[in-house]
Amino acid sequence: MPLIYESHDFPDGIPLIYHNDMRYWGGNFREYSNWHENPEILFVTKGEGYFERDTERLHLTVGDMFVITSDVLHAIWTESSVEYGCMILDSAFCEKNGFPCDFVSFPEIINGDPALTESYLAVAQEYGSDAPYKKARVRSSLLSFLVRLYTGYAREGAAGGRESTIAGVIRDTVKYVHTHYEQRLSLDGIARKMGVSRYYLCREFRRYTGQTLFQYINTVRCKSAREMIAAGSTVSEAAMSSGFDNMSYFTRTYRRCFGILPRDELLAGKSRMTDPGRTARGAEP
Repeated sequence: MPLIYESHDFPDGIPLIYHNDMRYWGGNFREYSNWHENPEILFVTKGEGYFERDTERLHLTVGDMFVITSDVLHAIWTESSVEYGCMILDSAFCEKNGFPCDFVSFPEIINGDPALTESYLAVAQEYGSDAPYKKARVRSSLLSFLVRLYTGYAREGAAGGRESTIAGVIRDTVKYVHTHYEQRLSLDGIARKMGVSRYYLCREFRRYTGQTLFQYINTVRCKSAREMIAAGSTVSEAAMSSGFDNMSYFTRTYRRCFGILPRDELLAGKSRMTDPGRTARGAEP
């Protein structure tokens, strides 16, 4: 099952991301495991399934709440269908307000607490609302929820569960790539950092993620370059700052990732800036 490291961009002034999600048999069944530095709260609203955390597997059903702390591998899958709310919290906001995200643990499943459930749903409601003072309302409701959650359930110490050694190696490798992609990277160097042989890392990285390590590195670099181009950087600036030292190779790799040449992406961006209403008006005669 592929592993995905998620990074999050929070809306301005709003320290969380909320959405409703679902899994179903035969579709996105056991699609992938992921992890991220921001804590996540899941609340099951319909159906049943399984929640995997590192090497643990827990049955989930309506009313169950799961607290996922920083950098914990997790996935949801089902043999029928399951629907749930997904609330990802800004770890910086939590820490600033006295709610630790590291070295804290919670019960495997939280259920049977109507006040906590009501508080969670209130945060989700404020997040989806367009009422005046939305930012303040979301932050206030989130703080109320966190006070109730941490007061009733938080314990010092890392989250339970033992991850497999190779899952930890792949997780650490992906995290290393995301923090060093702009530097010159080598397979031997990364393998030494992870404490494994290059052959072991190559084989297991592909088995877990479905792609080679350097395919993954190039994808991360191309995404960085795309963001820089969209922000106004030149193609060469974006390439060099994202870890590419050969423009021809960058151009080929970028096109393979996104189906468009980086210079065309730049021109398209400039066109949108100079004529932002073109798409809405349609082509002129």
